[in-house]
Amino acid sequence: MRSPFSEKMPKRKGSSSGNESATAERKMKKQKTEKAKLKPTAEGKKEKGVPSKIDFTSSQAAFESLIFPKKCEEFFGEYWEKQPLVLNRGEISYYGDLFTKENLFSILKQNKILYEDDINICRFVDGEKEMLNKTGQATEEKVRKDFKNLKATVQFHQPQRYKVGR
Repeated sequence: MRSPFSEKMPKRKGSSSGNESATAERKMKKQKTEKAKLKPTAEGKKEKGVPSKIDFTSSQAAFESLIFPKKCEEFFGEYWEKQPLVLNRGEISYYGDLFTKENLFSILKQNKILYEDDINICRFVDGEKEMLNKTGQATEEKVRKDFKNLKATVQFHQPQRYKVGR
């Protein structure tokens, strides 16, 4: 599948060395070295251009700040539709107010949100996905209860329909 930024990306090059494990090992060392260089500054931001919030100046800037420290080329070449990418930020404020639980609960109070059409409630038990959807409207009370008591994951479809701007 073609990436939304493919016209700006260089063509992917094949591995010429044939030794992919050595390449992967070098890449991991480089990532650890880069991560160690990122030290908090007095303002609470990090050096080397680490964004403290999502950059909304353009769609590409927003995407790049979401996948940071990965570059677009690396993301689309190595992860897009190939393997999961987990970015442990270590700072809860990184995503700021992009979309909070309180945003969700407010939307549930003010709108008719339907299970399956608009929202799914699920959890994983022994590696298996367990759907916890009820029928009809998902209310703030029901979702809050499932989230807290059942340790459920909330999948909210297209939240931008209800939350304008940041």
